Amino acid sequence: MHRLSPQHVLALFVTAAALAQSTARASGHARGLRLEGVPPAVASQARRAFPDAFNGEASLSQIDDLLRFFMKSGLFSYAEATERGDEAVIQAVLQRHVAEIKVSGNSRFTKADVQRRLNVTVGDRFERKNLQSAADAITKDYGEAGYVNAKAEISFETPNETDVDVIVRIDEGAPCRIMEISFDVANPDLNSKLVKMAKPILREPLSNEAVFGFQGKVNEWLQANRYLTAKLSSPGVVLGPRRETAKLTWQIENPVRWDFLFEGNEYYGDGSLVRAMELDRLTGITSSPAVDLAERLHKKYLLAGFAQATVDYAERSYDEIFKKQIRFRIFEGPKVRIGRIEVAGSISRPERYYADFIRGNASELTAENFYNRADIEKGERNLIIELQNQGFLRSKVASTRVEYDRSKERAMVSIQLEEGPLTQLRQIGFEGVSAFPKNRLTEVMTV
Repeated sequence: MHRLSPQHVLALFVTAAALAQSTARASGHARGLRLEGVPPAVASQARRAFPDAFNGEASLSQIDDLLRFFMKSGLFSYAEATERGDEAVIQAVLQRHVAEIKVSGNSRFTKADVQRRLNVTVGDRFERKNLQSAADAITKDYGEAGYVNAKAEISFETPNETDVDVIVRIDEGAPCRIMEISFDVANPDLNSKLVKMAKPILREPLSNEAVFGFQGKVNEWLQANRYLTAKLSSPGVVLGPRRETAKLTWQIENPVRWDFLFEGNEYYGDGSLVRAMELDRLTGITSSPAVDLAERLHKKYLLAGFAQATVDYAERSYDEIFKKQIRFRIFEGPKVRIGRIEVAGSISRPERYYADFIRGNASELTAENFYNRADIEKGERNLIIELQNQGFLRSKVASTRVEYDRSKERAMVSIQLEEGPLTQLRQIGFEGVSAFPKNRLTEVMTV
């Protein structure tokens, strides 16, 4: 379905007003109708559809109907009616289609790449406005690929009344190449390593791929080599006088390397503890990570059943060599087994039911009979949910107490459970029911 654009509606309005004034001035005079720019076949269709408009004086409503007829056909991009003496003239401009797309001067990008930026293919309706910003988009693509001097121009040729050839002329120019890379960093050892890393992109075009790809590698290298608080800036770019060479500069803050030492660890090796600290999750920190790392190590021991484990740390700085050291002092203690889980209080079933439920619904560690306080608490929460599902809506754990034997290798867990009353369904009511008796609906319910 083709609709009239606001411009077409305005043309109809202006035309109707002008012709109305002409009619008032030349009342009683016949006004003929002439078509311009309309192919003979289409003109014949119009004559058959509106015979009265072409026989004698054409009314304003008939002219409006003809304008709509031409625009709805989809063959025209524009149509208007004007007055010429005693004649009403309808001028129409045929809708053009893209017959060919010609691209020249391109070597960095293929014709298909350029055509995708145009967002036009052969056979599409020609819309000049859709191509107005394409030249800027192509130029931007070249700039991001390192061709900062590139220019793109788009022009049009009309081999006939209905076709348009889109002409794209590209002047790529010489690529701007990276000729120098420097790092504004106080750590001379780090500076020399990064300068060496940058050699592969020297003399490469100043493309987003080269610049930000290298920047990503630097960030990964800093993290892997424990420069945990180092912060890499966006690159500063200085172009040469002809914009064919470039110098890149990165600033690096806090260029300090962190080392870790472990004491007292027997169950886990140093490598396992380093992995447990998840150093890759420390990206972007600006202060010492010692507190967080100690907590992660402590959690690792607790999850393995070392309920008595403690992790302390001491931090030392070696400013002259840009190094910080964290020494972790670990007391593992024994792995603590669950000696017994006692459940007392207001309960309706044997104690073993509750204890077995907690063991089986806490964690794999608890199922293997090793103690972890967080897992016991998880098992208690799951027990309360189960009891509530059974109708003990007021059930709760009043308290939990843990006692260790002399060797600290066994834990006795005492749980005070208030199961509460069993809530029973007393009555079922229905509202808005008329098609079935209530007792029949009650029979099909599952409660």
